[in-house]
Amino acid sequence: ADIESVLMMGLAALMAVLLHKRFVSARRSADTRAASERAQGEARFRSLVQNSKDVILICDLETTIQYQTPSAETVLGFGNDALVGKQVTELAHPNDSRRLFAFCREIATRPRGGRTIEWRMLHRDGFWMHIESAASNLTEDPNVRGLVLTLRDVSAQKSLEQQLKHQ
Repeated sequence: ADIESVLMMGLAALMAVLLHKRFVSARRSADTRAASERAQGEARFRSLVQNSKDVILICDLETTIQYQTPSAETVLGFGNDALVGKQVTELAHPNDSRRLFAFCREIATRPRGGRTIEWRMLHRDGFWMHIESAASNLTEDPNVRGLVLTLRDVSAQKSLEQQLKHQ
């Protein structure tokens, strides 16, 4: 009976070691798969942001631009973080800058709140573009910590509206 007990304990120990190895292997495989999926998701997001026709700006509460998406170069003419450090209101048409500042201040008082505004923005080449901005307050999100402005060039639509008005 002693030999049987020893063999049973040895077999149980061997099973425990094999199960532990299998568990560790499965855990590593799951961690590797999760890391791969996370990297793929980040690459997908980066590709979407870089190829978007919209521009995303992250501003602090004083409207100073902290981040610009790469699409700012194709849409606005400002590449390589040229907008970072500028106040978004500096880029607004003089007749729109106060209204834009008030809009940003209102968004700043609404955590996670959002609204839209239309305004004119100076393109790097010196002409005014009609911009539609959707804004949301993500100052409490540790990954963002700012006001997010999504800018869309609506100049063509505004031009068409003017043409239709004059017909």
